[in-house]
Amino acid sequence: MLLALGAALLIGGAWYGGTTAPFDTGPHVGMMGQSGGQEASNSCLMHGTMHGNGPARTNGTVDEAVADDLNLDAQTKEWLEGTRGFETIEDRTGEREVVVEVGGGNGLTYAPVAIRVDPGTTIRWVWTGNGGLHDVAFVNTEVSASLRGEQGAEYTYTFTEPGEYRYECTPHASVGMRGVVIVEES
Repeated sequence: MLLALGAALLIGGAWYGGTTAPFDTGPHVGMMGQSGGQEASNSCLMHGTMHGNGPARTNGTVDEAVADDLNLDAQTKEWLEGTRGFETIEDRTGEREVVVEVGGGNGLTYAPVAIRVDPGTTIRWVWTGNGGLHDVAFVNTEVSASLRGEQGAEYTYTFTEPGEYRYECTPHASVGMRGVVIVEES
């Protein structure tokens, strides 16, 4: 239940009086915005804790063998370092369509996180219904899907140009819900 009274919110029986401006932690029901001057990386700690996990934590490095093998650009290497659930880049070349779960794992990941595909491959993001509202917002192209939460919702996009396409869930970016599609020349 969500009840807004001025700056106070009743969320699931707990009162929250912090800010709820758009883009604080994500403009969706159930997320608590950051207060005052907190850094964005700390903005969703409460939500992560409620789901049984804190902010995304990795060992601080991308598997160098994976990164070197693909000659990833520096921005993609850094992107993968903070990505929840990243272990390896799945080679999905040779497939015409690849399905990525939105809200996979504990509800706060894309599964698989990182994929390598050929130009002309269609990616189909399918919502699991877990983890609240999610979107697919690309940071280096105009591709994006709006916030959705219902199980079975879908978004598709066909990648025709080679490149490294990084995306995130806007409401859960601070906890590392990110992904990447690496489109390689055939």
